[in-house]
Amino acid sequence: MAYFTLDSAVRGDTAYALEWADVTWLFSSDKHRRLFVENPSKYVPQYGGFCAYGVRFWRKVVTNPRAFSIVDGKLYLNLNDRIRKQWEKRTARNIRKADHRWARVQWKDRT
Repeated sequence: MAYFTLDSAVRGDTAYALEWADVTWLFSSDKHRRLFVENPSKYVPQYGGFCAYGVRFWRKVVTNPRAFSIVDGKLYLNLNDRIRKQWEKRTARNIRKADHRWARVQWKDRT
């Protein structure tokens, strides 16, 4: 949530935990938790939280929560800042490719 309200990755607190879609989500405040509950799909990261640039290349790669970008109101995470910069060079094209590939990639084992 802080990605959208503070333009920053902020560590969540177990005091504001929420179970949603078989995942435990941690928020930094009750306000952020409530905003998420009102519209979860608005705030969840794209591609299951895997690296957006990795999905573009048919791979599921873990992410660094600080390597993020918000494009058209959607949250995209990346492996690291170097990869995020690559992702942002051709964002629209990368999103089109990743969106198309995610349907298959989501069922692969993580690499």
